[in-house]
Amino acid sequence: MKWLYWGFCWIGVSVFSQLSFAEESSLFSLLKEKDHQLFSEGYDQCHAEVMEQLIADDFEFYHDVGGRTLSKDAFVDGFRGANCHPRSEQERRRLDEASLEVFPLYQSGELYGAIQTGQHYFGATRAHFIHLWLLENGEWRLARGLSYDHTQGVGTAETPSIDRDVISLSRAQLQSYQGRYQFNADFVLTVVEENGKLFGNAQGQSVELFPVAEHQFLDDSKTLELTFVMGDDGRPIEIRMNGRGSQMVGQRLAQ
Repeated sequence: MKWLYWGFCWIGVSVFSQLSFAEESSLFSLLKEKDHQLFSEGYDQCHAEVMEQLIADDFEFYHDVGGRTLSKDAFVDGFRGANCHPRSEQERRRLDEASLEVFPLYQSGELYGAIQTGQHYFGATRAHFIHLWLLENGEWRLARGLSYDHTQGVGTAETPSIDRDVISLSRAQLQSYQGRYQFNADFVLTVVEENGKLFGNAQGQSVELFPVAEHQFLDDSKTLELTFVMGDDGRPIEIRMNGRGSQMVGQRLAQ
């Protein structure tokens, strides 16, 4: 089910210094606060303006399953208007503070950046992250991000599954949701009805989708919600996926 995610990612960089700053160090504390702003204010609350302030103009991120985004504009757009909503308590990102480390980067003895690594949780999913922060005109900006090694089923009692009762829909209703939905250049979800059940197929994996309301489904772990947005003709035009640290919108492709 790893295809259900998108998140922050990073492409490889050279580490000049392997010295991990202690928690009380000023650089550690400063970048920990930047991390808090990025997720608690930007991600959790869907504040695009916070993302714009923290992210470098040439920002890129890479996700081990959800693909890559190669521009700041494309990334920040995911936090605007209908593309995003404030996270529920179970959707919010939780940092494993004990895992957080910061490694400074120097050139000719001058600090120009830092690598920040750690582990965090989104609902019932744990993931590792690496962030490359660079100093730009005296301000720290996130230039690259990597989110990887997503492991499901490790959430705590603080992040329960979505408590919704499964309902029954006719085969005709289920078949109306069939189609291919594109979330980015690397991720297309194919929705199919088989024997009275709905499935989402992507990247060689198939996940059963359980109806909890008309146009609304949960995945089999009940930690991610998929909503089909209908057009004026009564046919779906997009899917919105929320939960487990992800909020994605996929446009339905023409048949």
